[in-house]
Amino acid sequence: MTFIHVLGDGPAGAALLGGKGNALDALVRAGKQVPSGFVLTTMATAALTEGKPWPPEIASAFASACDGLIGDGSTVAVRSSATGEDASDASFAGQHQTVLNVPTLEAAREAVATCLASLHAESATAYRYLATADDQAAMAVVVQRMVDAVAAGVAFTDDPTGRHPGHIVVEAVAGPGELLVSGLAQAENIVLTREGHLVERESPGEPVLTDRQAIEVAAAARACAELFGSEQDIEYAFDRDGVLWLLQSRPITTTAPAADSAATGWASEFDTPTGPNELWTSANIQEVLPGLLTPLSMSTGTRSSQAAFVRGYQRLGLIARDESPPWIAFFYNRAFLNVGTTRMLGARALGASGDGVEIQFLGGEATADLPSEPLRKRARFMAGSLVPLGRLLFGARTRTERFEREVRQAERKRLTLATGDCSDAALRSLLLSGEEISGRAFAHHLHISGLASAAYTNLERLLRNRLGDERTEAAIPTLLTGLKNVESARIGIDIWNLSRVALNTGIGPALRDDSVDPRSEALPPEWRAAFRSFLRAHGHRGMREMEASTLTWRSDPSPVIAAVRGYLDLPVEQSPLATLERQETARLALTEDLRRDIGWLVRPLYNRFLRDAQDFVALRERTKSIIVRSARMSDPLIEECARRCVERGIISDVEDVFFL
Repeated sequence: MTFIHVLGDGPAGAALLGGKGNALDALVRAGKQVPSGFVLTTMATAALTEGKPWPPEIASAFASACDGLIGDGSTVAVRSSATGEDASDASFAGQHQTVLNVPTLEAAREAVATCLASLHAESATAYRYLATADDQAAMAVVVQRMVDAVAAGVAFTDDPTGRHPGHIVVEAVAGPGELLVSGLAQAENIVLTREGHLVERESPGEPVLTDRQAIEVAAAARACAELFGSEQDIEYAFDRDGVLWLLQSRPITTTAPAADSAATGWASEFDTPTGPNELWTSANIQEVLPGLLTPLSMSTGTRSSQAAFVRGYQRLGLIARDESPPWIAFFYNRAFLNVGTTRMLGARALGASGDGVEIQFLGGEATADLPSEPLRKRARFMAGSLVPLGRLLFGARTRTERFEREVRQAERKRLTLATGDCSDAALRSLLLSGEEISGRAFAHHLHISGLASAAYTNLERLLRNRLGDERTEAAIPTLLTGLKNVESARIGIDIWNLSRVALNTGIGPALRDDSVDPRSEALPPEWRAAFRSFLRAHGHRGMREMEASTLTWRSDPSPVIAAVRGYLDLPVEQSPLATLERQETARLALTEDLRRDIGWLVRPLYNRFLRDAQDFVALRERTKSIIVRSARMSDPLIEECARRCVERGIISDVEDVFFL
């Protein structure tokens, strides 16, 4: 009887290996880079009974197969692989369990039990019935070596949203892919042609993948589609040596029709009026207002952001007092920025240009056919903005700290307010003042983003001139990683610290139970204090965090606890802190190598440009967090407005408030 099938040993079929295991086996046999591992077959799992010892022959075979994969700091991923899973008509994505960073043989056996139990979970059973009407499914389990990922994500060989039909879409996050799946990190989104040419990039911060890596992922996804004969949805990871690993490949089961509303003449009632000479892009703005937005988010975003943009750049001397150029717009419930206005600001700033600002701030190629202003007019703005821009540059950190204090104070007031005791007029006043603060936060973030872009450009140009293109492309990502004052790194470290508190207080087993409230008074005081501290620092964050209808970690901490659970059994050397320290060591070593190679003449410039780029990378993430905090501090006010609207018969459900 076949209990264990080593990946790549030969075709065995989905009935024995399950959908995921069968696809991975095919990838290995085709010579693709797949983490080593094996499948505990359906023949073996059929003989396992929950709560009872494993049959000796299966236990022995499983232990032998795990030998070499587990131990000496190595961990494995244990993943469900049901029959019918990853099929062309039903993917079962998210329906079955995966357990990551499993450190011991005993833990691996427990993870197998977790995977097998998910076969009969209510959601999976319902999905299976609706998708396949099959109630005879079986479960195999895949066990593979964990990849120590510096970047991971998914890729689709055809855009499932229909926005870019016939194009490859690559999504990426820094670190392991579970950060993307759990909602703890927003993905970088890259669109490429089937030939591997970059079309569009939307990043929630600094780029995760280099252009070369994105092209490599696209080529790997295309190769999977050719191997399996259908469009594929793949999971991948890059390790510390830059090696691309394929973690999964399955058919795309849903592809939205191509957007053709322009051809049919349909327009959304929430679309911003625009003219034939205006050019709009979703680049950059998607960092702050990602994905589809509800009418409430769009209406408040339009009022606050446009007004704050104009006032902010008027103070910098780049927009005249009688000007109000279009900046932000909404089409089909998505946010867009005006390309012409962006170029105009770049052309009016001394030392910048419309082309340069568009390329750095919005990405892609410069739009050469947009009209430009006469030099005499631009020169007046250059002269008038010199002093305000200088003050912004040298006072950026102080202004950010001062503004963050203002936002935190306003947040505390709103979160502790007895909203039910407020009059309608008081609620309205608080909502409008919150909008005004959020708008100023957005404008400040734009200013800091501009400085970050300029600092990055200065460093890149200097390195390209001294070291050439190839070495510069390889060096830049390392020079801007391993920074402990970057908020995204801080979040991962703080979650790791929570997992240490959980272990120290003995509540690790309790947190593995989804029914336990992490804020329960029954939990140890040390844990409650640590968790409250985490929520004070990061409770305003979440998936699609600027959309008012989504839940923040403060409202729903389950994604945080899921991440804590994932860290409980993780070896210290694989922790976010250890990863950051390795990145810091690599960064400092490379910094010294480049300082030596770049030559004494430009070394002072190199030191200054590098320090500015690193400082503004961190400051840019901080100002983005301030935007989110300022927007989400009004959540209690919106909840109270919704409650009153239901009470007065204006809407039937509190969720309807987001669509008024």
